[in-house]
Amino acid sequence: MISKRCTTHNLVNHLLQTKKIKNYEVNYIYEKQDYRNEWMCVVSFESDKQHSYVGNSAKKRPALDTILTKINPILSRIAGIRE
Repeated sequence: MISKRCTTHNLVNHLLQTKKIKNYEVNYIYEKQDYRNEWMCVVSFESDKQHSYVGNSAKKRPALDTILTKINPILSRIAGIRE
């Protein structure tokens, strides 16, 4: 049984190890627009259906963290964590 405290990167790692998600990919695209340089992060994976999420930030890690925080309820549901 997995704890409610397991979130973001740790939760993704658990789901990968237990094979509850497949084809997990994180892609970064560097964007230069209107004198603002940003990283666009695209996270995609398969569980019962295909999931794909996008986030932006000036740095790579915060872009990924924003996406994982936003989709944490979805990941928790896939892992079977009850709220």
